[in-house]
Amino acid sequence: MNNMNNMKNIFKHYAIYVYGLLAIAMLTAVTIFSLVWHMNIEEEKNRTILEWQTKTMINMQQTVINWAGRVGGIYAKLGPHAIPSKYVPSDLSVVKTENGGKLVFIPGTYFVKLLNEELMINFGIYNHLSGVVPLNSMNRPDEWEKHALERFINGSGSSPIFEYAPFGGKNAFRAMTPVYFRQKCLKCHNGTDAADGKLAGGISAAVNTETINASVLNDNAGMLTFHIIIFLSGLLLIFLGVVHYRFVRNEHELAYKRLVDTEEKFRLLLDYTCDWEELVSPDGKVNYISLACEAISGHRQNEFLKSPDLFLNLVHPDDIDRVSVHMRESLNAGFANNDLISTIDFKIIDKSGKQHWISRMSRAVFNGDGEWIGIRISNRDMTEKHRLYQQILKSQKMEGLMAMATSMAHNFNNRLTVVINNIKKAMRLIDPNNEVIAKHLKQAEDAAWKSAEVTENMLLFVGHSPMHKEVIDVGELLQELDSILRSYAPDNIITSIVADKEHYFVETDISRLKQVVIALFTNSVDAIGDFPAGRINVRVSGVVCLASSFEPPFDKEGLVEGMYCSIDIIDNGCGMDETVKERIYDPFFTTRFTGRGLGMAAVLGIVRASRGLIRIESAINEGTKVTVLLPMKTKEKDKEQRT
Repeated sequence: MNNMNNMKNIFKHYAIYVYGLLAIAMLTAVTIFSLVWHMNIEEEKNRTILEWQTKTMINMQQTVINWAGRVGGIYAKLGPHAIPSKYVPSDLSVVKTENGGKLVFIPGTYFVKLLNEELMINFGIYNHLSGVVPLNSMNRPDEWEKHALERFINGSGSSPIFEYAPFGGKNAFRAMTPVYFRQKCLKCHNGTDAADGKLAGGISAAVNTETINASVLNDNAGMLTFHIIIFLSGLLLIFLGVVHYRFVRNEHELAYKRLVDTEEKFRLLLDYTCDWEELVSPDGKVNYISLACEAISGHRQNEFLKSPDLFLNLVHPDDIDRVSVHMRESLNAGFANNDLISTIDFKIIDKSGKQHWISRMSRAVFNGDGEWIGIRISNRDMTEKHRLYQQILKSQKMEGLMAMATSMAHNFNNRLTVVINNIKKAMRLIDPNNEVIAKHLKQAEDAAWKSAEVTENMLLFVGHSPMHKEVIDVGELLQELDSILRSYAPDNIITSIVADKEHYFVETDISRLKQVVIALFTNSVDAIGDFPAGRINVRVSGVVCLASSFEPPFDKEGLVEGMYCSIDIIDNGCGMDETVKERIYDPFFTTRFTGRGLGMAAVLGIVRASRGLIRIESAINEGTKVTVLLPMKTKEKDKEQRT
């Protein structure tokens, strides 16, 4: 650990130099990139100019060729540069004028050649007409022109070719465009393989690049000088920044050392409290949060400091409005220099999804000058106390319900006994042939007996109903119920009833246990409803139950630790929220439009009478798992006890 701290201190000491080197590297990279980018732009600009110059020359040459092609040629005064062409018939080659002079016929291609020579002599512009199969040696292409013509012949299209290539021993930018035979051209090229529309050759142009290259070098030199100045200026700024940082850092280190002792005492005082402490500035920003926040919420200090909304995101949706109002009022009270302590109790959902009850106390904080500097908040985890309080309430509620149910059942039974006995006496006294009265009395008797079933279930709920207990194999019981349970499930529900090869013996009333399984199974069917992919799994297994497994509404004194037979009914239905789960054992409570009697209250009574317990795990839209746990017995021990 000490080595790690030493390494961190060394890194902090030299970090500015590392950052300085990184800044220099970045400055160098940006400078080089900018220089290369500007040089490429200059190069592209120069190439565009050269392409324009050569294209202009070629277009001019093409215009002259087209004109010569249309007129066929011209007559010029016979002289050193205008001599008869061997490709022109002698009767057309030389003609006499009226004043005795002689004119020689100049074909179009020859005229173009003469024009190119004049451009080369007077302006230094090179234009050349090259032939694929030249009739005149002057139209013979050089090496570069040969390669260009071969590319046209091999199908490169009719687009001009632009390249840097040497010409006359100097660097040049060259271009060539193809030329095709026309009908008038065939007069001179008669006897060759020339044909209308066939490639005749090409027009090329060349521009000396030495002058423009010199200009580019001058521009690049200026650009390089500019970038060097920028680079050196950046180095100077980085150096000054490093020096300034070191000076400021030394000052901060001295101030930091003076605060270390005070901050250490403050940290020890708050970080190691059991409560989740916070210091909030007047603008609502959390400036400090103690380590206890992680033990309660599952989130670390830095998570709360980085995300101001994290705390409100943890608050249970049922309490978010109350907590938001409390936070605003706490800040307003501090602003008004109110020294009162405000409190609020609410629920949060921690990082793992577990619910906690929090008691929050807020108080304004003032400095030595009486200036309000924020709010101090203490969040205390009251989950365990709340759980114990709820257990007490549940126990008291169950005791009250049991007392009420016992009184109601016995009183109701006494009155039902009178009703049933009087109905029987009336049935004996009436005329046997009076079917109408007999029918009404029979219906009244049936209704009385059904009412008696309700009181029987209420007595089951309080554990006062007689049960005919015997040791039974739960696996065999489920096999007997297999067809009955499947008959309750519609076609949209897949049912699985599984009991492993082990024998699980429990002591209970077999008819009552069947009633429990059927009731829980039908609850699952109702929870699934018309859902198209419903599933209900019924299985039996053995589990070990400890004292921590026994929670209200079950009396720990009536249960013992040990092996229990677990009957699980699991469905993927609509599930239950906390409100429904808290009332599920209330007599006559139901979530359906029409109830079915005591329901889970009767199930609870049967399980309690069998010295067992029930566990329910459920969430909205996530299904429900109901587990009935009954203490296991062995057949052998049971036989010995009876003997």
